[in-house]
Amino acid sequence: MGPEDNSSVTSLALQQGGLVDDDVLRIFILVFFVVALGTISFFGIVFNAINIIVFIKQGFKDTVNIALFSLAISDLGAVVPLLWESICFNPSFANADLPFDTQDIVYLTAGVVPVYYSVRLRSKFFAQRNTTKIGLVYIPNGTFIEKFSILINAFAQFASFFAVIVSSAILVQSLVRKSKWRQSTSSTAGQESFSNRDKKVVKMILIIAVIFIACFLPSAVTFIAQSITPEYNIVGRFQNMFLLTWAIFTSVAAVNSSVNIFVYYNMSSKYKDILDKMLRLNREKGS
Repeated sequence: MGPEDNSSVTSLALQQGGLVDDDVLRIFILVFFVVALGTISFFGIVFNAINIIVFIKQGFKDTVNIALFSLAISDLGAVVPLLWESICFNPSFANADLPFDTQDIVYLTAGVVPVYYSVRLRSKFFAQRNTTKIGLVYIPNGTFIEKFSILINAFAQFASFFAVIVSSAILVQSLVRKSKWRQSTSSTAGQESFSNRDKKVVKMILIIAVIFIACFLPSAVTFIAQSITPEYNIVGRFQNMFLLTWAIFTSVAAVNSSVNIFVYYNMSSKYKDILDKMLRLNREKGS
């Protein structure tokens, strides 16, 4: 093969990869999709299971506990498919002799972009691997349907940011009003107790809201980029750039569903007491 042929092959590879070299992509996938996402998701499952147990022990008389219990269930449901996504991108699993392409399968099963109607799972030829496997094939007008659905998804995320901000503001206002009412009907000793408790609840809710927006804002922006850039998707010209950005932003999103346990432990005395008792009992059983 002559120099011109080599140049053509390199140019074709860059066009297919789209701005990101295959070797660079493999490093990012290993670091973020496999190591970071796998570790965060695994501990996220453990932490949210602990959160659920603690909130059950606390009881559901307080509406804040009900909300946080629901959030723990939601976060648990979020990190389970992310752990599956990490497994699918693990080189040992992805390079195994399987009848399907793991990247295409994870696109549908791990909640990366749930646009199921626009694609089908069918046999197709993968030129880079020189093999035929089951993978994603777009239906007629599938790319248009996908872009429209992704754009809706992007706006839904921004709407959720707005809803979180408004809900947090309403909750803070409600707690402030309740605290003032308690102060007007309680003794001086009780006033400080109620006030400190309400301040902790407000601060905890605001921290959770900030973490949520900070972790999901990059993916929301990426959804918009995907909807307006024709080849920025799992099978397009900018496939490598698509996978690289999602490798980073999916790991960041997983953080949102895994770190709340630290917020609760440091800001809720009831949560801290129950978790400490649970850990103490486990140590006593183990000794």
